[in-house]
Amino acid sequence: MIMKGKNLTGSQRNIRHRKRRRGWFHKTRGITADATLVISLLTVPIGESVRIVNFSPRVTKTQQAYLNAYGVTPGQRVRVIQQSPVTVVHIDHLELAMEHNLAKEISVMQDNTNNNSTA
Repeated sequence: MIMKGKNLTGSQRNIRHRKRRRGWFHKTRGITADATLVISLLTVPIGESVRIVNFSPRVTKTQQAYLNAYGVTPGQRVRVIQQSPVTVVHIDHLELAMEHNLAKEISVMQDNTNNNSTA
């Protein structure tokens, strides 16, 4: 039962807040056909290489154009260089910094290639 109004206890507000936060990432996270876990770019450990799967519907057309201009497209291999204070990824021959709110809207999966060269 979801209660509305100002008469909610702290735990009831917490539950409503958690339900509201379970947006795109919690709905689309899952297993792909080749049994690879799809996660957010924000959760990738430093030094790991991943492939971009897609963008959240919350990513605006302007943001998509910006990302595409720098080579961040579905299927592209990227390596995470840094996660704090911003997410920095290495793509081909450039490093791109993005804010966490954008990085969490990018779905990635583990890169299964054994090529250890830079992304």
